[in-house]
Parts: sequence; C-alpha cells; structure tokens
Amino acid sequence: MLLLYSYCNEGGCIMNKQARRKSSMTVRKKLWLSFIIILIVPSILVGGFAFSFAKSVVKDDMMKSASQSVDYLNENIKEFFEPKIKDIEYLAETINASEVKVKAKSNLGYSTTVENQLKTYKAIHSELELTSIGTEQGVYMNAPSTVVNPLNFDPRKQDWYQQAMANKSEAIITSPYISSATGQLVVTIAKSTKDGQGVIAINVNLEEIAKLTESITIGNNGYAYILDADRKYVYHPQQEIGSHAPENEESENLYKSENGTFHYVHEGKDEKEMFFTTNEITGWKLAGTMYSKEIDENALPILINTIIVIVASVIIGGIVIILIIRSITNPIHSLNRAAEKIAEGDFTEKITLRSNDEIGKLGNSFNSMVNTLNGIIVNLKQTIDHLASSSEQLTASSTQTSSATEQVASAIQEIASGVEKSTEKLEENEKSLVNTLESILRISEQSEEVAELARKSSKEAEDGKQSVEANLEQMKFINESVSKSNEVIQSLSHRSKEIGEILQVINDIADQTNLLALNAAIEAARAGEHGKGFAVVADEVRKLAEQSQTSTKLIGEIITSIQKDTEMSVKMMGEVLRNANQGVTVTEASAEKFMHIIENSRNITPQIEEITVTMENIQESVKDVVANAKLLTELGQENAASSEEVAASTEEQLASMEEINSSANSLANLAEELRDVVNKFKI
Repeated sequence: MLLLYSYCNEGGCIMNKQARRKSSMTVRKKLWLSFIIILIVPSILVGGFAFSFAKSVVKDDMMKSASQSVDYLNENIKEFFEPKIKDIEYLAETINASEVKVKAKSNLGYSTTVENQLKTYKAIHSELELTSIGTEQGVYMNAPSTVVNPLNFDPRKQDWYQQAMANKSEAIITSPYISSATGQLVVTIAKSTKDGQGVIAINVNLEEIAKLTESITIGNNGYAYILDADRKYVYHPQQEIGSHAPENEESENLYKSENGTFHYVHEGKDEKEMFFTTNEITGWKLAGTMYSKEIDENALPILINTIIVIVASVIIGGIVIILIIRSITNPIHSLNRAAEKIAEGDFTEKITLRSNDEIGKLGNSFNSMVNTLNGIIVNLKQTIDHLASSSEQLTASSTQTSSATEQVASAIQEIASGVEKSTEKLEENEKSLVNTLESILRISEQSEEVAELARKSSKEAEDGKQSVEANLEQMKFINESVSKSNEVIQSLSHRSKEIGEILQVINDIADQTNLLALNAAIEAARAGEHGKGFAVVADEVRKLAEQSQTSTKLIGEIITSIQKDTEMSVKMMGEVLRNANQGVTVTEASAEKFMHIIENSRNITPQIEEITVTMENIQESVKDVVANAKLLTELGQENAASSEEVAASTEEQLASMEEINSSANSLANLAEELRDVVNKFKI
C-alpha cells in the first residue's frame, strides 16, 4: 500500500490508469449483464427443454395409444375367429363325409344327420352366411338350403376345398372375397373331415370386423384399415373393399416385418405415422395411421403456457434485479469515494453505511482498516528508528560469523570423504551376501518342490493301491456272478428239454383227440338226425385238437430256438468265466507291484523332508546376516549423506552470512527511505 501510494504521487497513479484501461464497464452494467444472462438464458433453456420433453411425452402417449388401438383390433379379430376355428375343428371330427349321398341326376348331396348338424350350427351363429360340406366324389350340401348353387357346382375346384385338403392337420382361412350369394365380403374357414373324404366349410361375413375397424380412431383424424396377405383391402375407409393396395412406400413397409411403426409421406403431401401388426390367425396386416402434425397441435398449448411463464418470470425477475442492483451499487460508490481519498494519503476519511448485509460489514471493515493503518504508520515511524541502529550492529556481527563458518566447512569436508570410502566397502559386502542368499533360496525352493512331488507320488500310489484292491474285489465278484450265471443257464437248458418232452405228450394227446373226434363224427353221421348235435360237438372238439396241435408246434419251435440260444450262452459263459479268472490273476499282480512302489515312496519322503528343513535353517541364518549387512550399509550411507548435508549447509550458511552482511547495508539505506515516505502521510 505504501509503495503504491508512492507511485501514485511520483508517477501519476500509473496502476490506476492501467486498471481503467483494462475495463471500462461499471459494476452496475456487469450486474445487469449477469442477471440478464442468469435469468433469461436459463428460462429460455428450461422452457425449451420443458416443451421438448412435453412434446416427447405427448408424442409417446399418442404413439402408445395408436399402437394399443391396433393391438385392440388384433385381439378382437383373434377373439372373432378362434371360436369359429374350434367349431369347424369339432364339426370336422364329428361329421363323416362318407354319410353324404348324392341325389339323382345332380351333384347335390343329402344326409339327414349331416344336414341337421349344419342347420343347428348355422342357427346358433347368425353372423355366418352358410355352412357346407363337399366330398371327394364332388357331392356338395349346404345350410341353409335357401342358398342356391349352380347345378353342376363342384366343391373340389374351390380354393377352400383345395387348401383344406392340402393342410389336413389344421383349419384354413381363405383370402376375403365377395360372396356370389349375398354380395358381401366373406372368408371361408374350412377343414378336412376326420375320415379324409371331404371338407367342412363355413362362410363368415366380415361386416362385424368392418364395423369394429371403422369405430377405431387413431389420434384425432387418423383411421385403421386391414390388408390381407395378397395386399387386398379387407377394410379401408377411403379405398374400395377387395381392391389391391398400390405399390408404394406405405404398403412396402407394411410387408417388410410382422409389426412395427414407421414415418412416411402420404401421396407426396401429408406426413403420417404408421402403426401395424400381423394377425397370427389370418395373416392380415392391421394398420393404423395418423397425421404427424397432430402431435404438434396437441403440444401447442404447452408451448403457449411455457412462453407465458417465461415472460412473467422475466418481468418479475427484472423488478427484483433493479432493487438488488441499487442495494449493491450505492454503497459501493460511497466506498469508492472514501478509497480515493485514502489513496491520496488522507487517513482521516470515514464512511457511514446503514445496512447490515455484506456491504455494510465491508464498510465497517473499511473503517477498521483505516484505523489500523493509522496505528501501523505510527508504529512504523518508531520501528524505523530502531531499525536503523540495529542494522549497523547486524553488519558487524555478520562479518565475524563468516570467518568462523569458513573453518568449520573445511573440517566437515575431510570427514565426509572418509565416510564415503567406508560406505563403498559395506555395499560390496552386502551384494556378496545377497547373491549367497539367492542361491540358498533357489536350493530351498527346489527341495520343497521335490518333497511335494514325493508326497504326491506316495499319495497317488496309495490311491492306485486302493483302486487295484477295489478292482480285484470287483473281479472276484464278477467271477462268482459268472459262475452262478453259468449254473443258471445250464439249469435253464435242462428245463427247456423237459418242456420239449411235455409238449410231445400234449401233441400226442391232440392227435388222439383229433382221431376220437373223427370217429365221433362218423358215428354221428350214421345216427342220422339224432346224431346232429353230437356231430357239432365232435367238430368243435376236432377244431380244438387242431388248434392245440398248431400251438404245440409253435411252442416247440420257440423251445428249440431257446435251447439253441441256451447252449450258445453256456459256451459264452464258459469263455467269460475263463477271462474273469485271468483278470483276477492280473489284478493281483498289479496290487503286488503297487505295494513295492508305496514302500519305496515312504522311504524317500522323510529323507527329502529332512533336507528341506536343513535348507530352511540355513536360509534363515543367511537372511539375518544379509539384514545386518544391509543395516550397516544403510547406516554408512546415512552418515555419508549427513556429512555431505552438513558440508553443504555450512557452505550455504557462509553464503547466507555474506548475504546478511550485504542485506544489513541495504536495510540501513531502506530505513532512511521509509522515514521519508511515512512523513508524507496525514494522520
């Protein structure tokens, strides 16, 4: 502050002029600019983001509502067709096409049962145009019978018949077509009958689906429509039913995927949003479209409200900003006037601020600063006088201290040289011990690895021994099982021979029975009318005897085959028994060899472990020696470093004393200059 004052008096307040050149904008302007940026820019940004978010929410809601409308249409179509598909499947299971007979001189069929079933189903379902059945013979019958068909109508040439016969496992739904009977749009649901001799079909009027589709509104002015798999309109409020959809961007995108949304330009004029899905049952494309501008129209009230809120906020904020700026700039002007007088050296100026805010506290602090500066200047005058006398004494003392410091520096340099040589020898000794320790560590690690390998070998040998013993027990068990199986098979062979003998006895009895039946038949014939009943019994007995002979022959052939298989099994079991005995012998030899391996492993392992323990003891001892050597080296290095630091400090102290001597002279000159400056202040 004192130097700045001096420059103001002697150089014309150079720094204040530079500050004015750097910035000519007042605090009031800066506050106005800051508040405008803080108020308007965030308001516009917040309003913009809020409108963008609200528009996005409106768009999402409208898109979601439109998608739900299409899904609603899809679910209703599924609910419309699923019961009818189940009904046609039931009819196909219960009606046999073979029951339908052809009338004379026509291909029309008749069957009371089938006709009643078709009429009953048609009466229950008024939305159906007709129910019918066509057979493989070209016979056709429908209900109600009021619907008249051409005389030579052949159902086999119809699409519904051919599709149903080509897909017998499931019901089919034809593409929509205009009914020749009613002139309305219908589809045929058909399925082949259970006996595969014909097809049951129902013609479904699509008027209900058209009304449902017409009732759906997408957005405000949008609509829903339906296309079949052949790109024909099933329903469209602006297109002819049954006509083909034009090949444009709209229709191409509909058939690229099963469902989705896309944006397109309708007829080169209106931008639209499309929502579509594919009905699983019919394969129809269910589409809903709305104008893109409806999203902006629904979001417009939000934009207007946002602008109103921003304008109101700016007006209210502007009024508040004016009051805030006045409360800040007026006290600052008072502080500025007082500071200018103090800059001229007049410390008698005081300011009075009535507020208790930060600026009021700043005014109080300013007054306290002025009072403090007054006291400092008074004390400074007294201190300058003491400083002048003390600087002369300091100059004399620094000259004596410099001479003593030069002698201390020379002695410390000699000590540092000796310490460096001792440290070098200690470092060489430490390196040799470290190399020795590394060699011992490698030997110790290798010993541990060998010991671990020996333990693993012993463990694996024990496991191998147990496996061989288990194998030996299993082989013995197999040997016993094979012996028992051999005995059972031999017993089976003996039993089969006994069964053969029994069958021979049964066969002989059947021959005798047959002979007796023949004799009885002859006697019955002789008896004439009275022997007819006995002849019937004799004939039945003869048939039973022949059946017994036939069954006995079959059983005999089976027993002969079993005897051959049994003899072969006896031979094979003998071979298996010999192999099992040989396996037992080999397994016993393996067990004996494993015993020798285990014994050798047990003898080696303790010796290796003893070597490992010895190497660990040596390793610990060498570690202690290395640690001590390292400690000595570190101590030597610390001593060398300390000596060098002391030497450097001594040289620095010598240089400092020379600087102090020079500074003392400068201090005396400065004290005189300060005395002249302080005398210029007004207190």
